[in-house]
Amino acid sequence: MTIYNSSFFLESFDLSLLAQKTEGIVMVVKLRQTSFSQLKDAIARIQTYDLTFLGFVVIE
Repeated sequence: MTIYNSSFFLESFDLSLLAQKTEGIVMVVKLRQTSFSQLKDAIARIQTYDLTFLGFVVIE
């Protein structure tokens, strides 16, 4: 298991390195602080690297 914490997920280039070592990803998002457009962009980026998207964990 790999735990990766990035406040700047969409601006980070580490995802390409991470994608080589993982089988899937779970995204943690803050309720009422993460916009829908940011989520869509993040999911699109995950799909670009052909990662399995396992779902969300929502925190308040």
